[in-house]
Amino acid sequence: MTRPNRAVRSLALIACGLGVTLALASCDDDDGGDGGPRIVSGVVNESGAAQSGTGFSVSHLGGGGYRVTFDVPFAEMPAVTVTAEWHDSDRSAVAHVYNPSATQFDVRISDTDYPAQFVDRDFHFVVVGQ
Repeated sequence: MTRPNRAVRSLALIACGLGVTLALASCDDDDGGDGGPRIVSGVVNESGAAQSGTGFSVSHLGGGGYRVTFDVPFAEMPAVTVTAEWHDSDRSAVAHVYNPSATQFDVRISDTDYPAQFVDRDFHFVVVGQ
């Protein structure tokens, strides 16, 4: 069994803090070749540069839009979770996933004002699939 990557360890710590039982079997963050889930995770800054993580590239589409492309496609569309980073000086923001596929997904980040405006913001993501 391979050692879970940082995102999985963080998720396990969060689950423990919330009193949730989290069962992870043979987490594999490369090609899923061991039959376990394949996990790709990362942190991307507001200009679209990867700050951590491997197995993906990012394009900044402008206006709060980003495209994350996997170096190795998944066998089928994976589950994608994205969270916009918040700093004390920033307004709250919400990250939306759209156009997910086995090869990529898009992110659009908006503030929480009314009417909402699209904003460039750091974001974190975890993708799980086969």
